[in-house]
Amino acid sequence: MTILQKLSTVFFVLIFLLSFVLTITIVKFLLVIYSIFSQKKIKNSVLFLENFPKENAGYYYRSKVWADFFKNDGCKAKVLTLFRDKKKWEVATSKGLKKFIVFSLWIRIYHLFVSLKYERVIVRRELLFYNEYGNLFLEKILIRIHPNCILDFDDDIGASKKEPRKIDNIIGKILMENGNKFNQSLITYKRFIVGSEYLKELLLSTNKAADILVVPTCVDFSELSPHRQFSPIVFGWTGITTNMSLLDALIPIFNKYSKDFSFSLNVISGQPYLPPIDPSFVIHSIPWSLENDQNNLSQINIGLMPLENSMMTKGKCGFKLIQYMSLGIPSIGQNITVNAQIIPSNEHGWLVNDLKDWDKAIFDVLNSTPKTLQEIGTNAFLHIQKEYTFEANYERMKSFVFRN
Repeated sequence: MTILQKLSTVFFVLIFLLSFVLTITIVKFLLVIYSIFSQKKIKNSVLFLENFPKENAGYYYRSKVWADFFKNDGCKAKVLTLFRDKKKWEVATSKGLKKFIVFSLWIRIYHLFVSLKYERVIVRRELLFYNEYGNLFLEKILIRIHPNCILDFDDDIGASKKEPRKIDNIIGKILMENGNKFNQSLITYKRFIVGSEYLKELLLSTNKAADILVVPTCVDFSELSPHRQFSPIVFGWTGITTNMSLLDALIPIFNKYSKDFSFSLNVISGQPYLPPIDPSFVIHSIPWSLENDQNNLSQINIGLMPLENSMMTKGKCGFKLIQYMSLGIPSIGQNITVNAQIIPSNEHGWLVNDLKDWDKAIFDVLNSTPKTLQEIGTNAFLHIQKEYTFEANYERMKSFVFRN
């Protein structure tokens, strides 16, 4: 580490400690204000505290659309996040993480003030993104102000962060870095919205007294028709760049069948997909964007959701399958936790356990008639409309959010 880097680290520690001390002072003032205005909350109001920018799928499907539903029902609803603009978010998190950690703390302090006039608050995933310091002090402040505050998550974030982590460095100890932050938050909060029954059971194993609502990540594609064209076959996958490697094991299978069948593969993600071996079929890499998400998905007619069998993937909530099937797209999904509920039978799609099953499912798709695929797609569409749309879950959501 260079002298400049050491000085930068020392400066960061001093700034964070100063922020922490000032935060405690502000909190005392905040609680005084709260005691004065606690009777002036706006009735039937809900504030969503997001982490991601508005172009992010999680922001849209777990916060923004729900806020719109509350508004349309006569409630006051608002979504606040750290950076609304995607480009600003990317710059802040990639080029100035230390500044982002301090800056996000002050943004959240401002959000605490805003929350005073709201009757209910929903925190998505975590209050301080990329910030493991302070031992959840800001969460504890928020819960002091809003005892009915709700934590919403649709991934096993503790597993994805490999918690618990051991804190060895002295700076982390000085700043009270918590190597088990997310798992600790499951004890700190009392009320939760989770994306699957698996996450509910995981939560109950940590917090037996938790008040939990299970709501899947819902879709709002209900105005579309499930009727699709199945010639030629276009397989498709959508997801974040770091998960594209899950497709690698399928390329040899596709190569094998490309000799006898005509098909292509659309990969919708943040970067072009580079297969591990040369494909003998056409692969289209399509840039993901929230604006074009629905249109891009509509270009495929067979959805793919391969997964590795791990603690992290068991916490996934199958949103890829939900999106595919909401458009009447027959899909092949790994048989892990919630996917078995999303694809309840062979009449709704294909559940697979290993590569042999993937081989058979891909072969079955390529040998199926358009009529058979249409029937499966329609069954999938109707299943999603009944269980996985915002309309189907709104009344349960509203009842839980405003319940005392």
